[in-house]
Amino acid sequence: MADPTKEVEKKPKKKGGIKKFFRRLLLGLVILLAGLFIFHQCKVRADLKFLQEKGYYNPVSAGEYSLNTYRFGKENGDHRIVVIAGMGSGFALDIRRITAGLQQENDLIFIARAGWDGSEDSRDERSVQQIVEDYRNVLKNAGIPAPYVLMAHSIGGAYGSYWVSKYPEEIEAFVNIDGTYVTPQEDTQEQSDGSAILLKAAVNFGIGDLFLHAFYPKEEAFSAEEQRVYDFMLTQSLASDGANKEGAVVARNLNEINSVLTVTEVPKLYISARDGYQTKEDILNGPGLDDWDLDHYAPDFQGTEVERRDAACANWLAQCQENRDKELFPYLEKMGNCTVEYIPGSHFIYETEPERTAEVIENFINEL
Repeated sequence: MADPTKEVEKKPKKKGGIKKFFRRLLLGLVILLAGLFIFHQCKVRADLKFLQEKGYYNPVSAGEYSLNTYRFGKENGDHRIVVIAGMGSGFALDIRRITAGLQQENDLIFIARAGWDGSEDSRDERSVQQIVEDYRNVLKNAGIPAPYVLMAHSIGGAYGSYWVSKYPEEIEAFVNIDGTYVTPQEDTQEQSDGSAILLKAAVNFGIGDLFLHAFYPKEEAFSAEEQRVYDFMLTQSLASDGANKEGAVVARNLNEINSVLTVTEVPKLYISARDGYQTKEDILNGPGLDDWDLDHYAPDFQGTEVERRDAACANWLAQCQENRDKELFPYLEKMGNCTVEYIPGSHFIYETEPERTAEVIENFINEL
């Protein structure tokens, strides 16, 4: 029987227990990351095969790299419409809301720039000269002859403006959907993104896939197949050097484009959305006025709520008019032969007003 008066001897703690724990933790982390990396690489190959089967993946050489080039519609149709995306991924899926009608009689060609939507990546500077030459080389190597109807959105409109000014003989017409205004830029310093390296690593190790499925909202307008295509294009673009380098030199490219703009006889259509508001009804029947709008357009207004709303609308409309007078119209005048259509609303007007946008574009193209 043990003597309770005697102290129980304590066993000495094993030396190195904490180090062993952290070694095991580190090993587990390495195994997890290796597993995610291998899984991600397998998923990329499976997704590319899926995209190819669905018509969304066809790499064509632009020179030192290949760009993802895919076509919908009628191959030998009335017009060859080259779609130029803005600074975003999955544009071919987003804009399909307004291209369904165009596809009936026209050939739609989507070319993803370096680093975007399944195209090969590039670490070279993404100058507008290089970007437009990439488009032209791909079309040549794919055997798609000029003339083309350019249909562009956002910064893609600026690239299209360069193209139509430098090579007007290649362009049948130019549709510019709320394109970036080409105006002189004072600050041309490269805008580097410090998080780009971490983001690229996260995507390449499969962490981006986990984040996408856990937190990124699904598009209600997409089928399951389209959502899979879109998810791949989004994660692939986020991890690319080409996309980040293109975003870093936007101001420099705008100055280069501005320097070459010239009047041509090419018919042009500019759809004005974000500065397309011309009446109070445009605002009230569209986005309306929320608290942010009231604070922004009538911050210190003294009067009734109705009077404040009227003042906010007036200031909103005045701002749109100023933007058109000082930026939009001078930009379009440098290219000449341009019709402006106002569809007030979101910069992504092809999503918020697809039917009206499609009607305006189809009418313009049908009259060529």
